[in-house]
Amino acid sequence: IAQAIRANARLTESRARTIARTGTNLVANEARNQTNVANLDIAPKYQWVATLDSRTTLICSSRDGQEYEHGQGNPLPPAHWNCRSTTVPVISDRFTSKKKAPPLRPSASGRVKASTNYGDWLKKQPKEFQDEYFSKFKNGKAKAKLFRKGGLKLDKFVDTGGAEYSLTQLRQLNPIEFAKSSIE
Repeated sequence: IAQAIRANARLTESRARTIARTGTNLVANEARNQTNVANLDIAPKYQWVATLDSRTTLICSSRDGQEYEHGQGNPLPPAHWNCRSTTVPVISDRFTSKKKAPPLRPSASGRVKASTNYGDWLKKQPKEFQDEYFSKFKNGKAKAKLFRKGGLKLDKFVDTGGAEYSLTQLRQLNPIEFAKSSIE
């Protein structure tokens, strides 16, 4: 797909791969969403699933594990260019069996329970990994400290549209957690 895009649009290989990857993700997630919407009696909600590694964006990591009702303007992947997130249906309790072993999901550190969200997984990673993850964002060192020592959850670092909050905004919105982290 990327080769065809590159040949027809005269783009760099990297740009063509980005467009192909994002477009493929869009089509796959839209097909998944349409299937879920057609089966609302079985799966009334969907859950956001982000990739558990250091390349995941703050918008996707903050949404990982969140459950949403279909429609109503709720977000669907792709959330940005090169987005690797997806969704899974949340099956109604009347169709599930509680006797099965909990499903697993892959992560950069090995397989983890499927119920593990990005924030919980990141808390278990070494300080160096957390620092590397937050280094991609504005004031990354301070935000990593706020995550560790202030106990601020990842969804508090972005607004509902996925825009990253500044340190000033975080201080105003989360004064107690900010004080716990000793960030000046």
